[in-house]
This record gives sequence, C-alpha cells and structure tokens, in this order.
Amino acid sequence: MPLSVIPGLNYVEPAIGLDIELVSTFQKATTRVTDPARDFAPSGYAVFDLIASWEVSPGVKVGLNRHSDAGSSSCVE
Repeated sequence: MPLSVIPGLNYVEPAIGLDIELVSTFQKATTRVTDPARDFAPSGYAVFDLIASWEVSPGVKVGLNRHSDAGSSSCVE
C-alpha cells in the first residue's frame, strides 16, 4: 500500500463565528504490482479541501466546501 499523508490546518475566530479549515491528502505513486501488463498502478496525487462556515446569527450557520477536483458546493444548516 502506498504512503498517504493527510495534514490539516484550522482557524477559528469565535468573536465573529468564523471557522476555516484546509485539509490536504497526498498519496505516493504505486510502484509495485503483481503483473504490470494487467494491473493498474496509479501515479501519486494531491487533493485540497477548503471548508468554511460562518454563524450569521445564533442557530443559523452558512457553510462552503471547496474541493480541488470536484468543483464547489455550499449548504445552510
């Protein structure tokens, strides 16, 4: 199994209800396979996710999720 590393950073500003997090996933390339003619050996990759939320008023939170591969989405809790 190739080496995987998943570091993250989080910043919280409670005075204004802000929470921002950056999560990264790094995967080393697969180099050993049983049969190179048949088996798939993916190259290494990196994925970055940015997650933010803001508490607009008590009980109302707006969030944004940004993924480096799949576009973006937002939600309201």
